[in-house]
Amino acid sequence: MANFSDKEKQIRELLAQKDEIDRKLQAILEPRSVAVLPRGFSINVEVFRLIKESGDSGISAQELLHSIQKQYGEGIDRKKVASSLAYLKNTKETIEQTGRGVYRAKTETPKTEVEGVG
Repeated sequence: MANFSDKEKQIRELLAQKDEIDRKLQAILEPRSVAVLPRGFSINVEVFRLIKESGDSGISAQELLHSIQKQYGEGIDRKKVASSLAYLKNTKETIEQTGRGVYRAKTETPKTEVEGVG
């Protein structure tokens, strides 16, 4: 009987491996969805719009990513959203970070010139 149970165990293991291989093959063979973005699309504009619409409470980076992916597909990834957030926060100074991964639009206008020099 031990011989039969060993063979049965080996068959189950091989079938599990086969299923995993089939999943991997299917993932390779299926065409990836391509995001078709509208003409003139800007990730920075879209991220800022969503942050501005969130109000004073702000919105998390994860929520931003999910909202944008729901509308435009998987072509927009976490790195693109993170890059846009960094640009809007550090370069444009139009958003501020209120907590870990939470952003809101600044209520004050960013300074464009250095005042009081001299």
